[in-house]
Amino acid sequence: MLYKLTDHYEELRAKIRAFAEEEVKPIAFMLDKNNEFPHDMVKKLAEMGLMGIPYEKKSTAAPVLTF
Repeated sequence: MLYKLTDHYEELRAKIRAFAEEEVKPIAFMLDKNNEFPHDMVKKLAEMGLMGIPYEKKSTAAPVLTF
């Protein structure tokens, strides 16, 4: 089954993809190698409005786990 994103979510996906390609990818190996956390990137994500992304609450009921 194929899913089609709305234009809004496609724009969000593209924005995040571009950030990852331009900001994260070039230094990802060095961050891992040096065991560093990219605090400056988190700040940039926050400035872009991408931290703590809100979502619509669908139900007030507590989630039920089944096994």
